[in-house]
Amino acid sequence: MNYQVKIDPALDLQKTTIPSMLLQPIVENAVNHGIFNKEKNGRIDLNFSKKDEKEFLVEIVDNGVGFTNSKKKMNGKVNSSEVLKNRLAVLNRSKQWEIQYSNAEVFPEKTDMGNIATFKIKKIL
Repeated sequence: MNYQVKIDPALDLQKTTIPSMLLQPIVENAVNHGIFNKEKNGRIDLNFSKKDEKEFLVEIVDNGVGFTNSKKKMNGKVNSSEVLKNRLAVLNRSKQWEIQYSNAEVFPEKTDMGNIATFKIKKIL
């Protein structure tokens, strides 16, 4: 597996914060469900870009098999999508954050569809 982290030079790394355990489950899913099931080497890109003084984007892009083609089964485990949904609800209710999340296939026409998960993060306080 290959990976790359791109950080917009306009982001102030001393002042930019991300709520704990927000990105890790998404990156883990990209590895476990996307890249793990791929026959060839996979790639994950993490892109951090500034929108304005209080807002930035985080994109987690993989070239894995995609959600539709993932061969892994839940086996009674907790659904990470539901955990993420609950985590975002708590963070947004805290009045300290406004976080939007979206998820889409990168290459829907290919066998390995890949996935892009996007967080739009705004620090209120």
